[in-house]
Amino acid sequence: SGDVSSDEYLGFATRYRHFSLRHVCLNLLSEDIQSGVHNPISDASYSLKLFHKYRNAGVTQLRIVRDGLHRAPPTPSFSQEFTPVIDGVCVSAAGYKYKRAARKISRWYAGKKAAQC
Repeated sequence: SGDVSSDEYLGFATRYRHFSLRHVCLNLLSEDIQSGVHNPISDASYSLKLFHKYRNAGVTQLRIVRDGLHRAPPTPSFSQEFTPVIDGVCVSAAGYKYKRAARKISRWYAGKKAAQC
């Protein structure tokens, strides 16, 4: 096949075709964003930085960048780095052991919300 954007051309199997903004910023800008509280304004700012950095890049350079992102070590997700329970919702399969605690938090929150009404 002549498609140079395929995994065949890359030389190894890849799991992802899309990367998280955090992964891209860590590897292309050397900046760790989203290391704490989520900030959509910061996300937009870094998205624009990336856009302006690569907007005049050719197809070959963009493929080189993509291949580099594939070769970079995986960036841990938020739920892997922090607690996988947010607002009583378990956001990770790895956090199953927290399910009971999450239910308690959810019941407490629902009771508190009902008491306000």
